[in-house]
Amino acid sequence: MIVDSADSSEVWGGFRVARRARVIECDARVAEGEVSVAGAHDGYRRLPGRNIHRRRWVLRDGSLDIEDEIGGHRQTAVAWLHLHPCVAARQTGAATVGLDWRGGAASIAFDGADEVAIAPCTWHPRFGISVPNAAVSASFSGPRLRTRVAWTGER
Repeated sequence: MIVDSADSSEVWGGFRVARRARVIECDARVAEGEVSVAGAHDGYRRLPGRNIHRRRWVLRDGSLDIEDEIGGHRQTAVAWLHLHPCVAARQTGAATVGLDWRGGAASIAFDGADEVAIAPCTWHPRFGISVPNAAVSASFSGPRLRTRVAWTGER
């Protein structure tokens, strides 16, 4: 998540972090047919909008729902989903992305996004190793962004 061009923790270099985000809420629940995890952090409180980021994940058979909320005034907020290098991403609509990998497929749908894009990125599985991959970004149109990742069985 990037809010007003800032990370949630102030990173100065490869191994130097100044002001760090702190967890201020945490909850996990298991109910019939789903697992949910929710939390919030204060990593953006140093910004003029004194923003709080809340996120809730709900995992069900065949889907993962992610709800992000940015409290406080802000100009921009962008959520990022970084993909494994063997996952291919393609834009399928203004707010949808298709994912393909050997033996499977998924779709990502965003509700509350101004813009959705796929960008080249790198994955670092261990120190000194950089592997090309893709990342999906979604710019918030309001205070909330809802993301649904739905997958199918093997192809």
